[in-house]
Amino acid sequence: KNDLPNGSSYYTPICKADLSVTHEISDGDNELLGNFLAWVKNFNDYICKEWEEKSIKRHEEMSVEDTETVEDFIDIEMEEDVA
Repeated sequence: KNDLPNGSSYYTPICKADLSVTHEISDGDNELLGNFLAWVKNFNDYICKEWEEKSIKRHEEMSVEDTETVEDFIDIEMEEDVA
């Protein structure tokens, strides 16, 4: 338990891995994971596309000074799929 000066508190979990336990992974588990990863990629692609469209629209409306300020603190890097 961690106490804060304002009287609140929070707990820090302590995690321990039990490496003596093994779990079998079925073909269904692999398919489910693949579907989940595809969903995450699709959602991330959608968010990035929406951000880019709105960013372009706003960029056209912004002054040069505002654009330079934003570019100074926004740094987005995207990983490309390697096939």
